Order: sequence, then structure tokens, then C-alpha cells
Amino acid sequence: MFTDDPRLPGHVNAPELPQLPERWVGSAPVSLRSLRGRPVLLDFWTAGCINCRHILPDLDRLASAFPSLVVIGVHTGKFAHEKTRAAVVRAAAQFGIAHPVVTDPDGALWQAYAVRAWPTVVLIDPAGKIVGQRSGEGVYGAFRSLIAETAVGGEAFAPIPLAPPTVSGALRFPGGLAFDAATGALWVAETGHHRLLELDAATGRVRRIVGDGEPGLRDGSADDARFRSPHGLLIHGNALIVADTDNHAVRSVDLATGAVTTLTGSGQQATRWDEPGVGRDVKLNSPWDIAPLPDGALVVSMAGFHQLWRLDLATGVAEPWVGSGREALIDGPRRGGPMDGAALAQPSGLVADGGAIYIADAESSAVRRFDADTGMVTTVVGAGLFEFGDVDGV
Repeated sequence: MFTDDPRLPGHVNAPELPQLPERWVGSAPVSLRSLRGRPVLLDFWTAGCINCRHILPDLDRLASAFPSLVVIGVHTGKFAHEKTRAAVVRAAAQFGIAHPVVTDPDGALWQAYAVRAWPTVVLIDPAGKIVGQRSGEGVYGAFRSLIAETAVGGEAFAPIPLAPPTVSGALRFPGGLAFDAATGALWVAETGHHRLLELDAATGRVRRIVGDGEPGLRDGSADDARFRSPHGLLIHGNALIVADTDNHAVRSVDLATGAVTTLTGSGQQATRWDEPGVGRDVKLNSPWDIAPLPDGALVVSMAGFHQLWRLDLATGVAEPWVGSGREALIDGPRRGGPMDGAALAQPSGLVADGGAIYIADAESSAVRRFDADTGMVTTVVGAGLFEFGDVDGV
């Protein structure tokens, strides 16, 4: 369910949040009663949802625009493994969430607020009434004017003490691997540190680091270039191709020099699933992985659009290739209108086997197969958007 107008009459009192310390991540328990006099924005999310990830910059922009606004995440896990406190701590650290999060493992808050989809944002006015609710992306534009009507100006509020979760270890959320047989190098996309590591596959020793470790979209030398949450990697000729996920771009690293260039992607998230383009003029939506095609082109899993795109390296053209743009597990011909043809659900990892592409279809807990010769998408294993793949069988 995705609604456009968030405005509600404001007759309903907002249900209170649980006050058990073990239910909170990033802060001590926060009660709505203690926040009377300030608008509150509740963000219902789950760790595996790409759309939930996409709205985080909007929440940060709203918090910056309205100092009296309090943003609180409500994590209602979709799958069993997402509902543990440890999983929420990890997800909050991975996504860089800098506001309090209350866990909702039994879905009680989800039910109390009549939520039906991830993500859903709920606005509570300073009197504790629900005055807005909306599902889907585009949160900043939808809520800015409504928050402006309720936000208090010129009054100083004590900040909520925060303790954002952190993780330890040699790597921070590595999200992609590629092995270079010619040099014995194992390339790692260190997603959480926005950089790439070239390791000696035999010893694990770091040979080279590409990217200065700060998030950004900047071409240049290995020391100066910047990425933003890179994931999938592919050795392709003399280059390492990078799915630069949060930059909504596909990048290339010269294996000899380490120099980084952008193959496609403007750096802005696209809002339309059916608009091809050329080079840096095209807008992409969370490219997650890359695989080679027999004709020399590349296929890119466009997780944010629930599609596969084709990137022609000779012409620079990037275009929708497989999937209607609808989020679902539907087999059939590769393309159709927005409500027909094959449908994918947050395609992530890719493996090419000749003319076949195998797809880790994350949101449907499925493995899909696209046959380039027949143009058909089939399901190897998996049952649907709400069927978690933890049952053995044929």
C-alpha cells in the first residue's frame, strides 16, 4: 500500500511506546508523553527492505529542517531473523541510523498504528495526536509542509542522549567479492568504510586500498576516489567493475593504476523504472551486483527498481532489461507493462552461466533464473514475498 497524501484528521491519540530498556537501540527508552510539545515522526522499517533504506536521507533532512522534530525508528521485522535485538543493532549500525530505534518483534506497534507496509511514516503532533501517515518513499516532500504546521519555533529543547550502535572487527560490513586469477588478488567491497580492498588471496595481506574511506562520488586516483556503500564487484578485462549502491552508479577501477571512473549513473536516485540513458546522464536506483553477458555487455541488478538492467560498455547506454518494475515473485517473459511480465523482488546477487543469469531475489527469499535465449524468467526455489526460505524440500 502506497498513499500520496499523509494528512489525517488528528482525532486519534498516538499509542505509547514500550519503556523496556531492552527494546531500545541507540538510546534509553523514550516516551511520547515526555515529548509533548514537539512533533514526532515514527518510521516503521525492517532491515531487509531497500525502500526503508532509501528514506533515511529524507528523515535526516527533515530532522535538520525542524529542530523541534523527534525521529524515532520502529523496527518491525518481516522475517524471524530480523526480529532479534542483535539483528536490529547490526542493521542500525550498518545503515548509520542516528536516531532512537524501538524494536517491535511481536508487531504490537505495527497493529496499534494500523501499519500495512514497509516503510510507513507516522506524524504525531505536539498534542500527541496522529496527524499524518504515509507508506513508501518520497517522505521529505510529502511531510515537510505538514511538519511545518505543527513544529514549534524559537523554543529550545533538550536533545535526546544518543548512543548509536557500533560494530568491531577488521572489516566493516563487506558486501562484495571478486577474484582476479591473473594476479591472485581477492577484491573486497568494504561497504561500511566506502572503499575497496585488494588482498593477497593466499595470505590475506592488504595489497592496495582504493577510495579514501569517506562517502562520496568522486573519480580520481586510488587515494582520492570516493564511493558510497559499494557492493557487487566484477573483474572484467583490465578493470574492476563496482556496483556503487548508494551513489546509484556503476564505477570502474583500472586494475593497473587504481584510477576510478564512473561508467554510468548521475549520483541521484531515479524515481522512474522505465527511463534509459547514457553514461552519467542516466539515473539508477541502488545497483547491487554485476555480471557479464556473452556479447560483452553487463547486467546490473537494480535492487531499488526490482529489475535487471543492461549496460552496453561500447555505447554507454543503460536500460531496463528484465522485470516489470513490480515487486513480486512472478515468472514469465522478461518485460511487459508495470503490471505484467516477469516480476522480481529486490534482486541482489548475480551469477552468469553462459546465456543464463541466476538471481538472488532477496525480498522473496528466492533464487530466480533468466534465460537470455528464450527471454523467460523462472523460479529455481522460493515461494513468495512473505515465505522465508528456511524449509528444506524439492
